[in-house]
Amino acid sequence: MNPQLIYQALKTVPWGDAPPINMHYPGICHETDGWLDRVGQTDKPGRRERHQRIAVPLFAAMAYPTAARDHLLLAHDWMAWLFEYDDQFDDGADGHSTHKARRSRESLLSILSDPLGTTREVPRRTLQSGLQDIWSRLRAVTRPRVQARFAGHVSDYLESYEWETHNRRIGYCPDVEEYLEKRQHTGAAHPCFDLIVPAAGVSCDHLDLTDSRLRRLEYLSSEIITLSNDLVSFPKEMEQGDVHNIVIILMNRRGHSEQAAIRQTVDWIKSRLEEFERSARELARDPRASNEDTRLYLHGLKVWYLANYFWSLRCSRFVVDGGGSREPPERAAGG
Repeated sequence: MNPQLIYQALKTVPWGDAPPINMHYPGICHETDGWLDRVGQTDKPGRRERHQRIAVPLFAAMAYPTAARDHLLLAHDWMAWLFEYDDQFDDGADGHSTHKARRSRESLLSILSDPLGTTREVPRRTLQSGLQDIWSRLRAVTRPRVQARFAGHVSDYLESYEWETHNRRIGYCPDVEEYLEKRQHTGAAHPCFDLIVPAAGVSCDHLDLTDSRLRRLEYLSSEIITLSNDLVSFPKEMEQGDVHNIVIILMNRRGHSEQAAIRQTVDWIKSRLEEFERSARELARDPRASNEDTRLYLHGLKVWYLANYFWSLRCSRFVVDGGGSREPPERAAGG
């Protein structure tokens, strides 16, 4: 599959304009490598260059365009941590090791269960030390209920890797419904949504995070993100033989041709986007929920799926190794 054809299909989605890029973006570009070094994320050969190709500072600056500098750095470091954790289980033998995924989950969740956030001894220059640093900084700028949500969302994310590694080990291809349910967690969008609260200046005084309508909007934003990610990563995952991709699952489980599976995925994105826009307008018009905190959070959910799409046009994370470089079909605004 030519990646250009996938991007052409994605361009039929009425995305609208790219979000603005945070004013602190140029400054943090010179600081992010220092954090990656301190927590050992650039120790392996080629990791620094890989982070640069992924363009995490740009992604964070688009996803949190109004964040203050320190909040933007926190968001960046969390997103960089996610990419490192994700690649550990996507690439190589670890992707088939349910035992390693379980041990990793238990070790990392013990950090989030630490009542003080920094007292537990963890190995230096590891993913554990990186999460401990992020957790202590997040606790300093959020209320307990946001912290509890974040910890729960991270737990769901880590557990989903046990599911993926188990599937790979036994050669199991999930069906569409099971995959989409689990993809809400493997995509790690929900803990990133929790960071909207400090980054966008949401006070939570009038934001009801338990409102079923708000939860549905979080679900829709996450699904828009993960479905579009599956499209752009399809050539790479097809070559690697990984079944955890909605296009591949539609082909394997429902007998779709490659083109039909791509078309179906694009149609799903369009329908989710339409529902998000309609539901967000309805929630914003409800006098019981219409307030500045809710509006800021809803806007943050929309910005996130836009940032994810426009960032994907700019980075080379999904290029198949040896397949040559590609020029994105368009440029995100501000770059």
